[in-house]
Amino acid sequence: MGSQADDLEVEAFDELMDHPWLQFPQRTVARRRRDRLLRKEMCHQEAIDYDLLDELGQQERMTAIIGDDTPLSRLFEMTYAPQYRFITVEFLSTFMYRPQAPDFQPQPGQPQQAETAFRLCEFPYHLSLAEFGSVLASETVGTG
Repeated sequence: MGSQADDLEVEAFDELMDHPWLQFPQRTVARRRRDRLLRKEMCHQEAIDYDLLDELGQQERMTAIIGDDTPLSRLFEMTYAPQYRFITVEFLSTFMYRPQAPDFQPQPGQPQQAETAFRLCEFPYHLSLAEFGSVLASETVGTG
């Protein structure tokens, strides 16, 4: 099977692989996932191409619209920030889902069991499915 067109260059893979957050023991699921994820392009980030705007003579106009140092200009500058790739690869490499049996009934006063486990910024998280869903819902809405 040949290399796919969206594979990353080997040099970029090697550079990302050495990040401390992405160090996993050999022959583990997390290590195999990491190696596969780092070889793939995750998405195409959308950002302002200032070089193109300059070439078209429109950079000054765009800067006047979004400003020099505004929340919007900083958002566009962060689009290619490598830390988002590290965090995404770390999360996807370490995510585990272990559902409880459909007929599971917790004992009164017993805490919910962790059905999801993952790591972010080298910190381990263990959440019930309800807690995980709640965190996702609050972050999606922007209230978290």
